Amino acid sequence: SKARGAGNIVETKNADLEKADERPLEESVWDCSLFVGVDCLSRSTSVLMMMMLVCNVFVQMTFCYIVVKTMIDDPFSPDTIDEWLLFRGTVAHNIKFADHTTYESMVSQICAGDSVLPWADGPLRRHSEVNEVVGETG
Repeated sequence: SKARGAGNIVETKNADLEKADERPLEESVWDCSLFVGVDCLSRSTSVLMMMMLVCNVFVQMTFCYIVVKTMIDDPFSPDTIDEWLLFRGTVAHNIKFADHTTYESMVSQICAGDSVLPWADGPLRRHSEVNEVVGETG
């Protein structure tokens, strides 16, 4: 076997670095934009590619805006979830807070969206707020 000299090691490292900087072109608007204004393409082709790029940027920015405005914030803080768990474990299924006419627990009435109990107004309103966020869960 041949011994590798210092010159061979440097050449190998340079070749590896050059390969790391290369990337094949893909069929995308981003790669297509590299050819805008190239002499071998007509002006109308360059204009069309530029319009596609601008349209693509607009659509992606709109998507990012929608995500930031509607999907980033969690509408339920940990305190809200803890309050619901405490309510469910203490009051919601307690017989003292059930409708003594129908024998329905408060939570059954709240989930049905119909309660005659005056102390169920707050939880009933909060339940409808939750349904606005997550949708009806059956």
